[in-house]
Amino acid sequence: MPAGRMRAELSGLLADYTVELWFYNALLPEVRPVSGYLFSRGGGDCLGLLANGKLVVANVEGRTAVALRSWNHVAMTRSGDSLKVYLNGVPEITVESKSTASPAVQFAACAERAETWEGRLDEMAVYPRVLSPAEIGTRLQ
Repeated sequence: MPAGRMRAELSGLLADYTVELWFYNALLPEVRPVSGYLFSRGGGDCLGLLANGKLVVANVEGRTAVALRSWNHVAMTRSGDSLKVYLNGVPEITVESKSTASPAVQFAACAERAETWEGRLDEMAVYPRVLSPAEIGTRLQ
């Protein structure tokens, strides 16, 4: 396993779930187009950060650029074929995408993609249900 990746098999994880974490990007934007991947489930549901500081999931780019070398909170929910991403408690991306429902999850990487995370991750959690926007907001306090 490449350095810096954390993999787990979560056999009880159903199709609907939430992942949340705090992240700190330390990679300069000119190094590569994708700063790195924060989380993935199976070969899909890859949540990453582009070099421009915007989150990306299912090839859909977020609206808000985060500053280099700053801590930010991200939560991603899957309900059926709907993925929602929240940045610092605010809805950032909503996209329709087929679920892989795989028990395999990774932090700091996405399947076979080369762009592993360059920075820090903290307080990572996976929930076997969809957290509400209010519940996600309470994680910031």
